[in-house]
Amino acid sequence: MKKILYLYFLFSLLFFGYADKINAKSAPHVFAVYNVENLLIQDLTAGRTLNHPITVQGKEGCDNVHFKNLHLIDAGEQFIKINNKEKEKCDNGIVEGCLIEYTDYPYWDGSKYYTQGVDKIGGGDNWIVRDCIIKNIRPHPEHLDAADGAGAPITFWQGGTNNLIERNIIINCRKGIELGIGNGEGVSNSIVRNNFVYREPGMAGGDIGISVNDSPDSKIYNNTVILNGTFDPGSGAKAIEYRFDNSTNLEIKNNLCDGEIWVRVNGLNPDISNNIYNADESWFLNAEGYDLHLNTSPEEAIDKGIELVDVSDDIDKQPRPVNGSCDIGADEVESEISSVQAMINRNFNFSIVSKSNSDLTLINYHLPYRGTVKIELFNYLGYKVSNLINQIQDAGYYSIEYLFSGFSNGIYLCLICYNNEYEIHKIIIN
Repeated sequence: MKKILYLYFLFSLLFFGYADKINAKSAPHVFAVYNVENLLIQDLTAGRTLNHPITVQGKEGCDNVHFKNLHLIDAGEQFIKINNKEKEKCDNGIVEGCLIEYTDYPYWDGSKYYTQGVDKIGGGDNWIVRDCIIKNIRPHPEHLDAADGAGAPITFWQGGTNNLIERNIIINCRKGIELGIGNGEGVSNSIVRNNFVYREPGMAGGDIGISVNDSPDSKIYNNTVILNGTFDPGSGAKAIEYRFDNSTNLEIKNNLCDGEIWVRVNGLNPDISNNIYNADESWFLNAEGYDLHLNTSPEEAIDKGIELVDVSDDIDKQPRPVNGSCDIGADEVESEISSVQAMINRNFNFSIVSKSNSDLTLINYHLPYRGTVKIELFNYLGYKVSNLINQIQDAGYYSIEYLFSGFSNGIYLCLICYNNEYEIHKIIIN
């Protein structure tokens, strides 16, 4: 019987070894995860480690790990390092709702350094990074060498397939999102959609916004990439690139950029359409404040996108389209629908109500879209005691009655998964 390991932190852990990186007593990690399945780490502040605040190793297999609502600060190296290079892979991981940041610049001791945000290396499949804010993963101003400084905040490479990177906000980082690093070091069949990538004018050491280095069958959809001229390889500003012979069957559509697509290898013939390459900061609500939501002025972007099967909402989980046609970029401007109704439509609401003087518990939830719903019950030791539901359901409101007759008194955990989004609620039986 498999266990779910549930770590729910209502406090902060902060390690202070980072400031003295060569101190042997510095903490290398906050969490090093080996040979663990069904792990959730949630609501944690951590950082200032010698190496990685969180590292996941796949030597013995490490499936279904989930990191949610973490605040990771000032790492010595990569903030979340997923290493799948061993024989057993780490599949089905999720990183969501996290704030990952340097409060200034990466530490530099006068030699060299290397850092990234979420770095998945090796063959792990079905990883998701979504709804994160990643800030200031950029070169130290006295060390701007691109070869051994700050890598992309979200990097997947050296194997793996069916990955999803969505609804992230990347601010003042050297790069944005990277699929693959070198030729033969890629991932396949991955989707990058509904992300904001922004660099303020004048930031030194900037590079590409979204880089498809080696990623066949991948899709770059509805991203907003504003780099303010901080990356010009000598042939004009560039926002997105693709390169290496393995990057076949690409689709790059509905992206809103202030730079062009950089073609690094000829003959791949990707499907490129409905992108904008001359976006202006005046198109957004507050670009200087890192808010790239569209205002109502850019006629070039509003209602000019094409509907895509893999893009049913935007960076705010607002449905697409709202008035018959999709917008270009990560944001869908609300139109002909009230903000209150839009919030109701897109929210996934889940609640548990225990009846007084009864073993009966009501589990209520709302699905904004048709999707797969799985609800499971675990005891306080982490063992699964019941499968309540596992099926595809249409949008709408649902209620499940569950009778706890015969259960021992204590704390139980109800896990609900809807379209790869997870929530855990506590049920007390007494």
